[in-house]
Amino acid sequence: MKPERAQYRFKWWALFGVCLLAFTAFLDATIVNTALPFIQTALSADILQLQWIANIFTIILSMTMIAIGKLADRWGRKRVFYVGIIIFGLAALGAGFSQSVEMLVFFRGLQALGASTVFIASAALLSDVFPEKERVRAIGIYGGVTGFGLMIGPFLGGILVALFDWRWVFLDQYPSHHPRTCGMLL
Repeated sequence: MKPERAQYRFKWWALFGVCLLAFTAFLDATIVNTALPFIQTALSADILQLQWIANIFTIILSMTMIAIGKLADRWGRKRVFYVGIIIFGLAALGAGFSQSVEMLVFFRGLQALGASTVFIASAALLSDVFPEKERVRAIGIYGGVTGFGLMIGPFLGGILVALFDWRWVFLDQYPSHHPRTCGMLL
């Protein structure tokens, strides 16, 4: 096998793994919104606390993306990506098992930090694993999958809350964030 072909041998598996993880991170940006009334009842939250639960994700995400990009350039995209996956997965567990509004806000913020890492490093990793002539197509697929995650979040959140409990908007995300999901592929 030619060295160039060997370098790109697992590119489609890598795209699948990165898209799956990024889909879940993007999903988290919107899935919580439909659970807010149930969270309010379960945790006796007031309207200001609900705003923090909903908005902390966007605040932390916006504040950290540039710094995460710099860290990924310095310490390696793959390493930073894996750290982000672990942070996001553990934070999802913490959010799902939160017993107070303060705990939930903390873990949502931590999820945002992990999501920021996944967002930044995943597109950069695709640039590393796809040859230049296929890169636009791969990033286009990635954009479509992540956009679908944003779009389907409220719908999926409504289904999870209706069938199970508000905690499932966090707990349904954990298994797909295990580093082995795409760890050997990148």
